[in-house]
Amino acid sequence: MTDIDIDANQRAVDAFNASHLPGAWVRYWTGTREDPAKYGQTRSGAELLGGHTPGVWVTTHSACIALTHVDVIPGQPDNIEDDSRDLPEPRPAAERVGQYIAANGDGIYDVLDGHPLYARDIEALRRAGEKVAELTAALAANEGSEDARLVIAERKVEQLRAELAEVREHLNLDRQAVATLRQREQEALAALTESRANAAKYAAEVGRLVAENARLRQQRDELKPIVEAAKRWRSTVAETGDYENFNADELTTAVDALPKAGVAS
Repeated sequence: MTDIDIDANQRAVDAFNASHLPGAWVRYWTGTREDPAKYGQTRSGAELLGGHTPGVWVTTHSACIALTHVDVIPGQPDNIEDDSRDLPEPRPAAERVGQYIAANGDGIYDVLDGHPLYARDIEALRRAGEKVAELTAALAANEGSEDARLVIAERKVEQLRAELAEVREHLNLDRQAVATLRQREQEALAALTESRANAAKYAAEVGRLVAENARLRQQRDELKPIVEAAKRWRSTVAETGDYENFNADELTTAVDALPKAGVAS
């Protein structure tokens, strides 16, 4: 019996899951790799079946498929990165599209938000791609001819037009961003002006309250002699019980010392 390397199998599972998320398209075989391949998408990450065999579940088969019988179909053609804006070469792209149409047949393939995708539209684009590939090959073979130079010049003009349209699009986006920033700047200036006005108003109110507090403190200080004289009068009367012979000169003097309020004419 062959020994099973559990650690190696776990590393195979980890490597598969690190490179491919659930939903990846795969080509797989339920028998030997010499049999016709089947296709589907992974339903989950890979795992160790029975704790020893690396495998993955796919949408078009009820059983788990060993990773040795699974090939992941790249997410982009010709090893193009997902975040790249590159396009594949026209000839192999046309070949792949032709294979897809041959497998699916004629008619409508899909309708998304009311927009149908027809097999014949795709076929028209495929044939256009083939013509571009043929023209490119012919230009390469006759690079020095006048017609070739004219076609190359026309292609460069079209390319420059496309690049100019893209620049204009970005420029419009930049203008919109500048307009948005200017609007935000105006809003911030308005808010700052309002804040300054509120600060001036609050400062004036604080000044008024400080002046009022000072006036009340002054009145309190002016009334202190009268309060002290009244306390002494009350204490003396409480001790002697003599209301008639109490000398009220001190209290009178304190009252007379109060500042006289002006009378408006």
